[in-house]
Amino acid sequence: MTIFKNALPFVLFARAQYGFGAYGHRTLQENNHRNLVDAVRCKTRSVSKAEQEKVEETMQSYKESVGKQNLASATNTTVEIDVYFHMFTDSIGVGALSNQVIEKQMTVLNNAFGGVIPEYDACGFDYGDIPMRNTPFVFNLVETNIIADPSSVDLDQPASKARRIQLRSGTCSDLNIFTGMSEGLGFANYAFDCDLSNSNIDDSISINYKTLPEQGPSPFNEGATLVHQVGHWLGLFHTFEGACFDRDYVLDTPGQLEPSYGCPIGKDTCSAEGEDNIHNYMDYSDDCCMYLFTQGQIERMLLSSALYRDLSNSITSSPTPVPGDACAFPNDGFNYTNCQVPNPCYIGDNNCDDDPLSGYNTEQCNFDGRDCMTLCQYPVDGFDYTECFAETPCFIGDALCDEAYNISACNFDGGDCSCPFPEDSFDYSNCNVPRPCDVGDGYCDEGDYETGACNFDGGDCRYDYIHVLRYIVHVFLFSHLFF
Repeated sequence: MTIFKNALPFVLFARAQYGFGAYGHRTLQENNHRNLVDAVRCKTRSVSKAEQEKVEETMQSYKESVGKQNLASATNTTVEIDVYFHMFTDSIGVGALSNQVIEKQMTVLNNAFGGVIPEYDACGFDYGDIPMRNTPFVFNLVETNIIADPSSVDLDQPASKARRIQLRSGTCSDLNIFTGMSEGLGFANYAFDCDLSNSNIDDSISINYKTLPEQGPSPFNEGATLVHQVGHWLGLFHTFEGACFDRDYVLDTPGQLEPSYGCPIGKDTCSAEGEDNIHNYMDYSDDCCMYLFTQGQIERMLLSSALYRDLSNSITSSPTPVPGDACAFPNDGFNYTNCQVPNPCYIGDNNCDDDPLSGYNTEQCNFDGRDCMTLCQYPVDGFDYTECFAETPCFIGDALCDEAYNISACNFDGGDCSCPFPEDSFDYSNCNVPRPCDVGDGYCDEGDYETGACNFDGGDCRYDYIHVLRYIVHVFLFSHLFF
């Protein structure tokens, strides 16, 4: 025992200095290869809710100024982005990539943003199960650099970040890609991180060189990591951001409780939301599983890149309609007197304007002239929901009681809030409590529940009284027997 105890400091020193322990004598590049399968999928920084809301407010204001028609036209234009490709290597050249590999990665990138079916085989599904969409973005490789710098090849280190800032070329409009080694697959700077007036900033994408086509182990060796990080660089969040409710500020990506791993066909983690976005480039699925962006994501990338990166110059602002213009509220029988929106003709145009700051998807605006009802519909349960003005109709009947919809016009949240008294032969007609189903559920609820009119919470509280009485009796007997 003494020998092992005395040896412990040496073992700890050896592990710290020479990598003994879990990885033995492996070098940085050996660990990089070994850990790729279990690596952190994305190391792009986490954005606080407060910052997200601030960005969203700016984005929605900009979207209003652009106008729906100009945005729709911009999706059919071409937005060219110059790419500078920098490769960090160690002292013996590990990390260097051939021109063929870089060209193949650029092909993967352009195919992904061009709506082209990947050249790699799908895993467990057929391409086209969900329609692929072409985006306006085209990436042009203008320069490649090999930088032999052992202190910078580890992308996770502060020295590497400082070197990336030094080597970065161009402006916020230009994409700088750095490859090296990392404990993750990659990370990026968001579009809203870039300062158009300052070129000396950390604005780039960094990816593990093993994620490039056929450079590392499956399942992350088909080049999709770069596509994912470019999505961040253009302003997208993960599809599972905010789980089932907060969303990623993109209307057509269904809510998703958690990231996807592998290619879990049919995965559905949020009720009434549609299946999870496992094929979306902004999820965490394997490379062979991801192959699309949605129309909402495309529009968000266009707006974000124009606003924060001075790209998408084809997007121009629309004039704000004035009273008397052709842009008027629809003649659909609804009273829009209290609907305060800048562009009344956007209401009832069969396109849901769901951004929270615009005010279209509100009761005063008939929920965008009922445009937003088609994306999130009331349940088909035989009840007439005509008088139920729910901001999110698909939350009704989703097995979760939403108090905002717990009214008769909404069928008490489609039955989710239905909460009857227990059938125990007691007359509960004089029991006035907010949740009758809490009566007789095995837990003593205090207040109005704990009354004779409510049968002492359906017997739940009476059961507690009996236990308290028994406890008092036991204490009394114990004290008299031993003292």
